[in-house]
Amino acid sequence: DDWSGVVTVYLSDGITPADLTGYECHAQIRRDVADADAVVVYEFVPTIQGPDIILSIPNSFTETMSDKYVWDIEIVAPDGIVVTLLKGSVLVALEVTRETP
Repeated sequence: DDWSGVVTVYLSDGITPADLTGYECHAQIRRDVADADAVVVYEFVPTIQGPDIILSIPNSFTETMSDKYVWDIEIVAPDGIVVTLLKGSVLVALEVTRETP
């Protein structure tokens, strides 16, 4: 399936949307946190729009995935400071519903 999600970044007060002008964003899916293998299972191409970071994975990629993975998303400030915003695990299962002949 296609998947997309939006991460909205707020200042430390939890109310004021952050200004991400000049920031970079990186997000990856790997098999394990301490994965010695340098292979990235999926590298997102995040889009920053205001305080929102948009992530997506096309179904052409997820149709071959079936396992438990780890992921994270980080932003890099214009001065080089790196902050991990979110991290966690994701379980991807092969789809059940398909077109029937």
